Amino acid sequence: MAVTINHQTNDISATGGSLAIDGAAVGGGGGAWNLISTATVTSSVSSIEFTGVSGYTQYFLMLDVSTNYSNVTMRFGIDGVYDDGLNYKNLTSSTGISEFNINTSSGKYGVFGYVLIIDLARTSTANYRRATFGQSVNAFGSSGNSIVQNYGGYWGQQGNNSIQLLGSFVNGSASLYGVAK
Repeated sequence: MAVTINHQTNDISATGGSLAIDGAAVGGGGGAWNLISTATVTSSVSSIEFTGVSGYTQYFLMLDVSTNYSNVTMRFGIDGVYDDGLNYKNLTSSTGISEFNINTSSGKYGVFGYVLIIDLARTSTANYRRATFGQSVNAFGSSGNSIVQNYGGYWGQQGNNSIQLLGSFVNGSASLYGVAK
């Protein structure tokens, strides 16, 4: 059965077929977050990886991981081979670095926040600045203090389909979402 609603005349009719509003088929809107994968950490590991990433222009990486007093950094690559050259830049620096910093506080007991990744798989080097932006809450030790950090950067390599997080992860999870248009 289909339901048609004409909001101008307040007419509602039921027929066979699909749902329509003012004659237009109802579909999913843009901006939906589609879960691609979740990596769950239950014992100490030094990296979390997402490979074969494709199909979206924008990705959200949600982080809820505890660390063993370590920085958390991020790299991109192709088919699980990660770029460790000086091809990354923080928004506050004009010099190349080998990875993006996700947390840089002195109390590195965990990272809870997000990273927005724009244009991961760009195939052209023209206007190649792809960006990452994020905000994290870094947990401190037993004192319970925390700090909110905002960060951003860009990199110039093309054709990436892999994301790597580096650190001393103890437990928690990282979930990668594709953002629908």
